[in-house]
Amino acid sequence: METLVRLRIALADEPGALARIASLIASHGGNITSVDVHLAAGPAAVDDLVVAFPEGVDAGALRDAISGAGAGTLLSMQEAYRADPVVAAFNSAAALLAGGASDHAALIRSVAELASSPAVWIVANDEARRWEAGRMALDRGAAVATAADLPEEMSARLPGPAWLLAVATGDGRHVVLVGRLQTNPFTNTEIARIEALLGLHAAAMRR
Repeated sequence: METLVRLRIALADEPGALARIASLIASHGGNITSVDVHLAAGPAAVDDLVVAFPEGVDAGALRDAISGAGAGTLLSMQEAYRADPVVAAFNSAAALLAGGASDHAALIRSVAELASSPAVWIVANDEARRWEAGRMALDRGAAVATAADLPEEMSARLPGPAWLLAVATGDGRHVVLVGRLQTNPFTNTEIARIEALLGLHAAAMRR
């Protein structure tokens, strides 16, 4: 049986980097089924690769092989599905609208899927100011990600040092907070997708 895995890899910004990664994946029995390229700050690009591996693949050996080749850094490795990321984003939007504009649970599920994070919650503006990211997002009117300690109920889902992304919901009263491990920073592409989803949510509320 095969196992579908989503690999997030920060690639060196140079010709042949993706080819070297593909060769390493193939040497571990993996078959790349999709590639989603993210815009990211800094000299490296971030690629999400969905790969079909034989059952029982050694994640540690693959991580060491990628790092040792100098072609990139494995940021995360998790179970995946065959859905194209753009299709998944449309599905998230459909679920959000079906749940109703005031349904925060639907919004949380949609953002969690887009961000591949188990730590997503919505707070009122006053509470959001407890975190630097929340204060900056409200003051600047734009999404902000900073290093942060997550609240206890979220740190249980995401133990260890974390990034915290804060994005205003558009209703003028709430902020969406998203946590991720510091080894897996948010990309510009992910932030843009989340902002677009929240823009859709705000438009639904106005209607």
